[in-house]
Amino acid sequence: MRYNGPKRRKVFAGIQIVKNDRILLGMKRRGTGKGLWQHAFAGKVENNESIQDAALRELHEETSLTATPDQLQYVGLFEYEFSNPALVPFVMEVHIYRALSWSGHPKTSSEIRPKWFQITDIPFEDMWPDNSFWLQRSIQGENLYGYFLYEDWNTISSYHIEKLTDSPP
Repeated sequence: MRYNGPKRRKVFAGIQIVKNDRILLGMKRRGTGKGLWQHAFAGKVENNESIQDAALRELHEETSLTATPDQLQYVGLFEYEFSNPALVPFVMEVHIYRALSWSGHPKTSSEIRPKWFQITDIPFEDMWPDNSFWLQRSIQGENLYGYFLYEDWNTISSYHIEKLTDSPP
């Protein structure tokens, strides 16, 4: 079930960093989501850029970590729609990967302050509300598709999550 309504879409890509029983989250310092922990280091896919290349670029820009395409595992596709177009007038199509390995040490950037959390202590109350519906499942290795319709910045009016059985897009 993919969004196929009339709104235009923007494509985003990001990378999760999970090691043993910890996940690296990023405190958003500016822009949409400021003050919330982010589950992945993500941003817009630029013109003439592949989804994977965008994810790798965003990881490096936001954390100084470096990974290569062969170190990535697809996590899923998440679509976000806001019923109020004044908030976000397009559907956000977000592709998430997990880096199986990487080089470097996370550093704070102008946009993100990275911090390690125990997987059992993820601060869902300080994240986008949809994260509590799917993040643990993805950490456990499920590939997922999710659609979330937000009424406002904090309220999900409907959602759908399913396990992906086909290859990543």
